[in-house]
Amino acid sequence: MWEVYAYWNAEQLEAIFNGVAAISGADAYATLTFTLVLLGFIVVMGTAVARLRAEEPMVWIFFLTFFYGVLFLPKDDVVIIDRTAVAGAPRVVANVPLGLAFFAHATSKTGDWLTRSFETVFALPQEVRFTGNGMLFGSRIIRGAMASHLLDVGFNNDLMEYVKTCVAPDLLTGYKNLETLMKTEDIWGEMGDTNPARAVWIDGGTLTCPDGYTNLNTRLPAALQAAHLNMARLINPEAATTAAPAVLNGLLAAQIPAAADVLMRVSTANSLDFVRQAIMVNFWRDAPGSLAAAVENTSAAQLAIAQSQAQASANSAYLTMAAVAEGALPKIRNVVQIIIIAIFPIVLILVLMAGHKGGIVLKSYVMAMVWIELWPVLYAVTSYVAHLAAAPGVSSGLIGGLAGVPAGPGLSLLNSINIEDTLLRDEAV
Repeated sequence: MWEVYAYWNAEQLEAIFNGVAAISGADAYATLTFTLVLLGFIVVMGTAVARLRAEEPMVWIFFLTFFYGVLFLPKDDVVIIDRTAVAGAPRVVANVPLGLAFFAHATSKTGDWLTRSFETVFALPQEVRFTGNGMLFGSRIIRGAMASHLLDVGFNNDLMEYVKTCVAPDLLTGYKNLETLMKTEDIWGEMGDTNPARAVWIDGGTLTCPDGYTNLNTRLPAALQAAHLNMARLINPEAATTAAPAVLNGLLAAQIPAAADVLMRVSTANSLDFVRQAIMVNFWRDAPGSLAAAVENTSAAQLAIAQSQAQASANSAYLTMAAVAEGALPKIRNVVQIIIIAIFPIVLILVLMAGHKGGIVLKSYVMAMVWIELWPVLYAVTSYVAHLAAAPGVSSGLIGGLAGVPAGPGLSLLNSINIEDTLLRDEAV
């Protein structure tokens, strides 16, 4: 059996190899091959007669027999091995012509070894390497986690009521410090310790503000788990349809700390804590508009909407280019690889027709296979360099608080927009 390595296209490779095997074994293909080979023989005979070179037909027949007996006649199995993060079981395709199986294996093995060797030397964490994850995966992890939102509508409504009734008045009266809220790495913790003299309607009852926070804090883990699982599905779409929730949560639990270490240069031990902080950052970004609408302040609500639209417009171009980095580049490579494999039956006929000059045709075909297998190596190098280039910009955005006071080393309201913009720009580049 011959191994061929896939990057996000194991299913397509299986279909193409099956197609080539079916075409190669069809009677119609045998007839076409015989007809065109006979045409080639007539041309060679005519040329030999014109040039008085009687040995040429014999040489042509020898190489025809050799190429046919080595490249086409033997059949063997091809095993397709997925190199992505959540790889399924190897896929086996039977009755593939030996010529295709051998050259696909040799070039794929070489490309896979080079790619994995380069990434081993570059020493990025496994969770953010190109193999298994794609281009600039660390950036996509952080940006994806920063887009987290709570999915529980009831919890969101109660949280907004708590902020409107308890936290916002404390910020306005000075009971809580706005600068501390902007710079803290634990927004949720900072939202506690509110004025006990105020009451809030939460979860179908009236509670004091501290009791309301306790109620929300009890319900938060379940809502946070749902958001964490949803983010794991979005960041790992290949695994989302097959992997169990526990596996998906485990993937994200390993990916977020690795990406934070590479890009933000901070130690994040718990992915749930990072997702919770990102959710609170997004909540407080949206809070001014929601609060303005709740108290029917039309002007403030319109201003919040305008600011949100301006930010979305500024990011739209970067998002488009980032999408190319995420998916289009590997897909282009996979399409070219599939085309090269799919045309093997045609190339084989050309080799047989060429006879003693068939080596030239075969060499060009094999070099095309080698060329496409070098793409993952270049992607791995590019992804590594891009991570290194992105890290200073992202980590520098974690410094510089209000009035020259340094912010904390982690994600906060103060630095979130700068981090997101830096990640988008780097992905676009």
